[in-house]
Amino acid sequence: MTVFIRVEALRVSIASELLTDPSVILLDEPTSGLAVGTVFMLGSMLLGGFYVKNLPPGLAWLKYLSFVTYSYGLNLQIQFDTSKAKFRCGSPESLGMGQTSICDLLGYNNSIPGTIILENERPTELPWYINFIVLLAVCIAVRFVAYYCLFKNTKK
Repeated sequence: MTVFIRVEALRVSIASELLTDPSVILLDEPTSGLAVGTVFMLGSMLLGGFYVKNLPPGLAWLKYLSFVTYSYGLNLQIQFDTSKAKFRCGSPESLGMGQTSICDLLGYNNSIPGTIILENERPTELPWYINFIVLLAVCIAVRFVAYYCLFKNTKK
């Protein structure tokens, strides 16, 4: 009942503010978890190597706390770590001015093996099965934390 009253009071508050024709409306509900979730995902992506490849030496160890490190590494290994993976090199016309293809740099003519790409882009040195086990453990841990929180809240 109190949640319903709080939601209705929030709606009335928003409606009364809209009547005054404000130039800017900021809608944020800090208890909903949206702000926390956004900060967590952005931090995980930044530390995990998805956006930033070279972290400062003092922060490099933080990438192992991010699930993005393991999922990104596993995804790259699945796609590129096989002898069958061959990727066509771009033509010089498709490159911008002053850009050089990795094929030209490494001496490949028509296609480049996926293992060469993986060597240049590898975010982690862990084998695929370790990445998979860590991701599975993270999923199980999140489930247990959610279950524990729900269990504690229903006892009241």
